Amino acid sequence: MQRRTFLKAGLLGGTALACAGWLSHDTFWGKGTHLAAKGDHRYDFLTEADHAVVSALAPAVLAGSEAAGNPKLTEEVVHAVDQTIAAFQPSVQAELRQLFTLMTLAPTRVLVCGLWRDWPAVTPDDADAMLRGWHASRTALLRSAYDGLQQLITAAWYGNPRSWPALGYAGPPPFHNNGEVTE
Repeated sequence: MQRRTFLKAGLLGGTALACAGWLSHDTFWGKGTHLAAKGDHRYDFLTEADHAVVSALAPAVLAGSEAAGNPKLTEEVVHAVDQTIAAFQPSVQAELRQLFTLMTLAPTRVLVCGLWRDWPAVTPDDADAMLRGWHASRTALLRSAYDGLQQLITAAWYGNPRSWPALGYAGPPPFHNNGEVTE
């Protein structure tokens, strides 16, 4: 490779990275970067675009559960995911922000997720195929992203007392404090 070709490639690559950074800047995308708000709840971490991602993934991750086919319960799962991420260390939140940015920007969504549709139009079958692809990927980063999202969504549902009856779980035992039972 000639020096001139190498310099041109470096300059073009740097320009592409700068443009990608500018395009992903919070103020560029408008409503997708504002914190989500559903009903009386304002989200602490998830943006409107992130909310759409988790809402699309939850039915695939929780297939066979009551939450998979119930939009109200799916919303409770998304809310619990938001609360969980909001309690994470800033470094973990930063990594999740990068992941959600990759998943919500159309060009990177197509490349990384293989999804041409916007997240609100993604079917549970589409989401399941994407997740299975990440789970079986040769790329450790995609497998890690799969593990993280799958664990967040699963914990959000099975930590919800509404999921317990289907599991035959009556809930935690009463707490005894000096012979006094408190619920």
